[in-house]
Amino acid sequence: MGQEHRAGGHDGAAGGAARRAAARAIPRQPGRSILRDSGAGLRRGSASPLRRGAALGMVAAMPDPVPLLLALASEEDTARLGAALARLLRPGDVLLLEGPIGAGKTHLARALIRAALGHEEEVPSPTFTLVQTYEAPGHEIWHADLYRLTHPDEVLELGLEAAFATAVCLVEWPDRLGDLAPPGALRLRLEAEGEGRRATLSGGRPGLLAELSEAWHG
Repeated sequence: MGQEHRAGGHDGAAGGAARRAAARAIPRQPGRSILRDSGAGLRRGSASPLRRGAALGMVAAMPDPVPLLLALASEEDTARLGAALARLLRPGDVLLLEGPIGAGKTHLARALIRAALGHEEEVPSPTFTLVQTYEAPGHEIWHADLYRLTHPDEVLELGLEAAFATAVCLVEWPDRLGDLAPPGALRLRLEAEGEGRRATLSGGRPGLLAELSEAWHG
């Protein structure tokens, strides 16, 4: 807190008049204002509403895309979803497969890998090996099952963090990643619904969900 100084008597009155006269003599520039920016002192700039809102922390964040909900009535539908994803995913895309045991995560991953490879191939569950890798045309696919991990640091030992940037990565039990989960990953949750399953997809790189929706419904 600074101290407030008040001038009194005739000197105070004279000083006030002098200051008012000086203020009237200062030319003013239209369309300019002073904005206080926290941590940056005073900044001279345009008085646009956007800058005023940013200075006050009032600019609204962009909403997240609406999740994509798909009904998978059969095993064939689950495999069809895997094949659709295989055509859309590219190096640097990470698919986080969520859902309880028996939800169909490995079945979907197996269908995705086979579609990406372009031929039938043995695709074992990586429950015990933790990671299986495949050479698809133009990129590598990493399929990880992290169920047996006890700490996120073990993810680094597997080399997954580096693969996130260069390969298509499919990760079952992604909660084991902790803070290492890529913020732009595509999340796919499988849950039982009647005789089939429901898939809920969210996140992913910009435009991916729209491409998948068009491929599924088109």
